[in-house]
Amino acid sequence: MRLFAVDDEMSAYIVFKITPHSIDAARETLAQDSLKSLIPLDEGLVYVGYENIHSILEHMPDDIPVSYALSGTHFVRSSINRKPFKHTLLALPAADKDIAGYDIKVLKGLSESEILLATQRANILLISDSVSLTAAVRTKAGQHLKQFLAVKSPDPTGADQAAGRLERVSFAPGGYIIPVQRLLANSSDLSLALLPAASTANAYLIGHVFSIYGCPSVILPDKPASGSDLWIIF
Repeated sequence: MRLFAVDDEMSAYIVFKITPHSIDAARETLAQDSLKSLIPLDEGLVYVGYENIHSILEHMPDDIPVSYALSGTHFVRSSINRKPFKHTLLALPAADKDIAGYDIKVLKGLSESEILLATQRANILLISDSVSLTAAVRTKAGQHLKQFLAVKSPDPTGADQAAGRLERVSFAPGGYIIPVQRLLANSSDLSLALLPAASTANAYLIGHVFSIYGCPSVILPDKPASGSDLWIIF
């Protein structure tokens, strides 16, 4: 399904439904204050394309088989970028438990060349620190404020200082910040990203950034969590 809001109040939508047998389009008006009423929940797995995913998620039941894309282009790009599901997992920071069947790599203690190799070979990226929009502070005349998606950690040592070898990593009192694109730029084998501490309010930005860098699928929790809650979520 692809949804397009057609008025400022977002109570009416153009809904495209694409199946193996037909392509249908219709104007739909919400019968209730929820986009859930537009999505067929009894027809098996449904892919929904809509820019404002957060407005759908907050009303959807937890047990329905729905996956989301930000647009038709995003869905096609993600489909093209799908790769065989492998077992090398890059964790940032280090996972607090072993995961049976996976070869887990961490940034801790790695040299610059080893960090590059770890990101190149990663099939799954597990970022259990917060991932959100942040901004670079201007420190010199002529510089401009820049916003970017970043990993934010309360760890005062960073990733054992090895994270400092990733270009443009900044260390602040009580934590560190790593631009997500620095982790994704060389991750050509990435099949899946797990972001248990990210918010679905940032799903639009997160989805586009990971898709542009060739990661076909990103999993976000309904409610951000970390630590022991991570294993319950996924």
